[in-house]
Amino acid sequence: MSFRRAAEISAETNAVLLGPGGVLDSQTGDTQYFGFSLDDSSTDDDAASQTTEDDPELPERQEPPPPAAAPAPVPAPVPAPVAVLSNPRDRPHYELKHTMGGHTSSISAVKFSPDGSLLASCSNDKVVKIWSPFTGELIRNLNGHTKGLSDISWSTDSVYLASASDDHTVRIWDVESGLTTKILKGHTSYVFCVNYNMTSNLLVSGGCDGDLRIWNAQKGKCMKTIHAHLDYVTAAHFNRDATLIVSCSLDGLM
Repeated sequence: MSFRRAAEISAETNAVLLGPGGVLDSQTGDTQYFGFSLDDSSTDDDAASQTTEDDPELPERQEPPPPAAAPAPVPAPVPAPVAVLSNPRDRPHYELKHTMGGHTSSISAVKFSPDGSLLASCSNDKVVKIWSPFTGELIRNLNGHTKGLSDISWSTDSVYLASASDDHTVRIWDVESGLTTKILKGHTSYVFCVNYNMTSNLLVSGGCDGDLRIWNAQKGKCMKTIHAHLDYVTAAHFNRDATLIVSCSLDGLM
């Protein structure tokens, strides 16, 4: 029932309107209730309800895509297998390649060139010989000393060869041409040993006079004489940076 109809009933019955759905009879004192509805409220509720129903649905939550698979690791290079001797007592196998003959007297020294391409030997026959280690053939003779030889030494670049002789001299040879480039004089007796340093700018020689001599290889000049021993100097060597020299002698000392 609407408010208008309730008002009419109130006027006809001398009733007092109490509120929505209720009328008080002024004559009897009874209250009558009527079932009317508020159209505006109903409309608002319906509109609210309709609005709720018309709300768009929220999108469903999507699961994040699975993480991309990590790239497969690149396998590390496998080192080449190292040959292992089957028996710890196994030894490298060497066999005779060449037998070289040519010297006419005892041979005192033989040495490979640092690059391995040549072989040099010296003898009491006063000759230095250059050989091919691959074929065993004689390449050339280095002639010049007047007495037998005791020792030889290659320069680091395999270009030069120094030789020590009983003629009291050390000679420096250009191996390719076979010519003497320098004659080092100073020892007062046989020269028994000779060696280049690592950079081949110095030479050390030892003689039967017990002396060590240090030479400038480029100039062929003696830089220093060391009275080191009382007997033959049998060997002399530079250390790697030429800051030290070691020598040994028939006097039993180093």
